[in-house]
Amino acid sequence: MTRFKSVFAYTFNRMIRQLAATFIIVLLFLVAVPLFFAVISGTLSEYSIMDAVRSGVYPMVVGWFLIVIGAETYPQFKMMIQNGVSRLTYWRAKVCAILLITFIGTIFNLVYNWVARFSISGIHLAYSQFFTNPAMNILVDFGFEFLILTAVAMTAMAVGSILSLFSRRGQFAWIFLTPIALIVLLIWLINFQERAGLLDETWIVNFLKFLLGFRQQFGHYNPLVPEVTLVIYSGIMAAVSRFFFGQLKIKK
Repeated sequence: MTRFKSVFAYTFNRMIRQLAATFIIVLLFLVAVPLFFAVISGTLSEYSIMDAVRSGVYPMVVGWFLIVIGAETYPQFKMMIQNGVSRLTYWRAKVCAILLITFIGTIFNLVYNWVARFSISGIHLAYSQFFTNPAMNILVDFGFEFLILTAVAMTAMAVGSILSLFSRRGQFAWIFLTPIALIVLLIWLINFQERAGLLDETWIVNFLKFLLGFRQQFGHYNPLVPEVTLVIYSGIMAAVSRFFFGQLKIKK
């Protein structure tokens, strides 16, 4: 347990510093670039720093950060193994650190949307009126944001652990070829469904509606179904990453 606590503390502190640095860089970029163009174009009087503060980029920063930090596997794995940390201990510490970062990022995103932009974010609008109690709707908004970010992070961990088993050339091949294969598959599925009419009112559409929590008799969405789905999906991705973490070895 002592080893786990030290690994968790190191991993979390490293992640929170990187997240803070990322936000600072993004903020400086969003402030400096418009200011530069305002100066050279002679429109400095129209420049407003609040436009940079209210930019919708910041909530996306957390998601992108979780993708990068979740997918990063081998360098930290190598360092941990060389310092006597087991694969399971490092995996547990990384998962816990990511969940805590996700929790902090969720609070930031929601507070930012409520205060800086005076709105409920994105997809949550479909579920924001399910409960008549405003406090419950806020809790649902928080749960959705947290679970979506968790699913993103766990997916990144699973993909990163798989890619770490390959050489750099193999990783490049997977990263380059997989999107192409998915696009080709998507085009084929679209063409196939147009011929077969798969997306008519069939069990597929009904199942998708169920996963989204759509309730036709009420005309709104039930957030509990997709939230449970996100929990199950995140658990599966975590299990995948745990399995492939166990296969990692120090490369020569």
